[in-house]
Amino acid sequence: MPSLNAAFVDIGYEKDAFLHYLDLGTQVQSLIKYMKNTQAGTQTDGLLNNFELEADIHKAGKIGQVVNTNLNIMVQVAKEPISSKGPRITAELSFAGRCVVLVPFSDVVSVSQKIKSSAERLRLKRLATSIKPRNFGIIVRTVAEGKKVADLDRDVQDLTSKWTALHEQLKSATPPAKLLGEIDRASTILRDLLNANSGGRNKGASDSQENNALQTNLMAAKEIARQFRMRDMGGIIVIDFIDMKNTVNRKTLFDTLQAEMKQDRARHTILPPTKFCLVQITRERVRPVTDIITAEKCPACDGTGEIKASLLLIDDIENNLRYLCEEQNEKGLTLQTHPFVAAFLNKDFWKFKSFQWKWRKKYKSWVKIEPISSYHLMEFHFLNKQGEEIKL
Repeated sequence: MPSLNAAFVDIGYEKDAFLHYLDLGTQVQSLIKYMKNTQAGTQTDGLLNNFELEADIHKAGKIGQVVNTNLNIMVQVAKEPISSKGPRITAELSFAGRCVVLVPFSDVVSVSQKIKSSAERLRLKRLATSIKPRNFGIIVRTVAEGKKVADLDRDVQDLTSKWTALHEQLKSATPPAKLLGEIDRASTILRDLLNANSGGRNKGASDSQENNALQTNLMAAKEIARQFRMRDMGGIIVIDFIDMKNTVNRKTLFDTLQAEMKQDRARHTILPPTKFCLVQITRERVRPVTDIITAEKCPACDGTGEIKASLLLIDDIENNLRYLCEEQNEKGLTLQTHPFVAAFLNKDFWKFKSFQWKWRKKYKSWVKIEPISSYHLMEFHFLNKQGEEIKL
């Protein structure tokens, strides 16, 4: 699609994937060459040690200068399909590990901008350069700060083994085909978020269970005081902190809670923790509760959530009509009801078989039927000849 400077790629999904020129990557010609050589059997090396890179494409180029119809190209999903849009893909492949990201067909080594120390950035860049495979670029991730070369090398080895596995799949793949999948979501979270800052409190005498409980309770005390102010919680409140046997620790918790609650303008009383670390607090509510009711009772069910069976509606109407005509001796009645019901009651009117004609014969009175579009399906009302509603 020259007008979009993009191509639509069949990757086996129900909708074609979108590949913009800027998502091709500067080394896309090397990628295409690598694919052709692999499938032709001339690229036997799983890595890129003996591979000669092609020249970078121009950043302001056109999609037609690089790809054409029926071209087989290896791509990576950058954005999953949303609503009516298909996936967005890129030909700039990357393999993410815990400490580093491996980028094929590149020689660049870069370090995450979130690592602020210039000395640490320089150290990591030197380490990454020393272990970088030929024709692979490396991006050092933030979590690599302070890591040794062995940690980075372990990541690089794992990622290069994924690349060689992809190379084996590529030899016999028939497009569209999935060559390599991302690890599952749980594993991704473990890879990116789990660190050593986890389960580290159980080591050494200084980090005993009692001290862990104290630190956790102190953090909770600060958050609890904030929640009181934010939510304007009032009344008698009992907080069940983690049990602490040491009376000094319980006193520390009590003092911390009192200090945090000093910022609270509402009158309050805090009792010291009990033997089981229960803390009782009384707090006055400062602001009135904002309780604006925007809901209304449903006119159909009157708030019960249930309505009469529609099959019984006509019987209900006729029972009320019989009462008004025979017992109340009403004449010139008007029945107001939903247009659907009115149409049903007037069915076969010109054949004198409608309910209106039946009621005239039965009750010796003509009942006018008036459709009201604002009524719900089960709603109906009777009006007397003066046009006033009759309460039933």
